[in-house]
Amino acid sequence: MKEPFSGYIVNKGRYLEGEEIGRWLPFPTTDGKVRDVLLEIGVDGIRCKEVMITDYRSEIAGLTDCFGKYENLSMLNYLASLIQNCNRQVLVAALEHGEFTGSVEELINLVENLDCFYMIGATRNDRDLGYFYAAEELGIAEVKQLMNGSICDLDFESYGRKMRLQDKGTYTSDGSYIFLLDNPDLSSYKGTEDVPEEYRIYIRKILQCSEKACTCSNRMVSGRKEYLYTLLRSKTGKN
Repeated sequence: MKEPFSGYIVNKGRYLEGEEIGRWLPFPTTDGKVRDVLLEIGVDGIRCKEVMITDYRSEIAGLTDCFGKYENLSMLNYLASLIQNCNRQVLVAALEHGEFTGSVEELINLVENLDCFYMIGATRNDRDLGYFYAAEELGIAEVKQLMNGSICDLDFESYGRKMRLQDKGTYTSDGSYIFLLDNPDLSSYKGTEDVPEEYRIYIRKILQCSEKACTCSNRMVSGRKEYLYTLLRSKTGKN
């Protein structure tokens, strides 16, 4: 499944100096992928140690509009992992509904509580909604019989409007109707401390590992050079 969203990661030091060196990083991600991006943009943990996220992109309509200038990689990583396993149709509808979309923390709680929303497909307006609820109450067969017999005095549009106001529901751009059926639990995730360890991204730790890898590589290269010099000396008889 395609990644829910990507962030444009830039070298913060160079960016503040007026030079943008960046790469797109898809979420969810791994330490290895983050390390590759850091090295590509020149963040080595020695001369350059900080990054920024300057842009986001996603095929999920309205998702990244809620991010602002958010830069907590761990929270973004966890949110992306939750979205990968959720019902995206319900998520898009819930985003259009507009509740719990003010921050990344709220979005995490939203995705965790999508079962609190009720969505009705192929319902584009109050008349459709009124017909749906009437069919639920009376049965589709009876409603159709009333309509075909031209004795149906039920105003589906007025009935649907009344139910929409009661539900506090929203019609979505894909022709669905969604409303909040139950109050979600908004206390589960408030910040990085609530993100499971396996989704956390530690930039400093990643940079330290990169620095150690570079040091070990330099030692290996230095050792190979010394060995070659030794061989050359023994062949030429020079000390």
